[in-house]
Amino acid sequence: MLSARYFVLNPKRFLQRNPVPVSCHLSIVGNRFQQQLRTSSTNQEQKVYELRIYTVKPNRFREYLDLTKEEFHLRTAHSKLLGYWVSEIGGLNQVVHIWEYDSLTHRATVRANLANDSVWISRYLSRVVDMFDTMTNSALTLLPNTEIALPTYKGVYELQTMSLRGAPSAWSNSLVSYVKACNSIDIGPTKLVGSWQSLLGPKQMVALLWFHPSPDSCVTLKHVIDSL
Repeated sequence: MLSARYFVLNPKRFLQRNPVPVSCHLSIVGNRFQQQLRTSSTNQEQKVYELRIYTVKPNRFREYLDLTKEEFHLRTAHSKLLGYWVSEIGGLNQVVHIWEYDSLTHRATVRANLANDSVWISRYLSRVVDMFDTMTNSALTLLPNTEIALPTYKGVYELQTMSLRGAPSAWSNSLVSYVKACNSIDIGPTKLVGSWQSLLGPKQMVALLWFHPSPDSCVTLKHVIDSL
């Protein structure tokens, strides 16, 4: 029914000009989950989120981070960045970022505007394009009756992406119950920040983003989840 992979990410803030309330991150990446469940009618749940994962060439990684710190405000001027992290465990030399859009049409408009932004292209995109080994992305929507709750203080983040197997009828109710149980977990500052399902891209994927006060809290969460 389920497969998952786990990654740990270091805190990175590239957005002094457009700060986001995130600093460090852990991630779990798997395959993906199609939009089998209806989202509710709240404005937040109608939004589309894009998960991007880049693997950078090891000998260019420091150069990539320095350039991103200096110039990435050119990208965030076009659309909202939910978070940007550097992988520490689970995916070496990787960066993970999540973008928020009003719709797929809004995303297409942003991409078209970026393609015509000569400053963005000359100062950043043209300089990093040969630094990547791989680049992947997927479009997500929030799971039903959930919302995003970003913390305002520093910590680490854990992104769990789980690939679900079999017919949706076999796991959809269990998934809703599982996410409800995750939302009710009370282990101090550890909180479920957001939960998504795949809309376009690899099928049958669910992504859960957690906040922890420290990396060791990830182990505590694992023990609690294993007991659900």
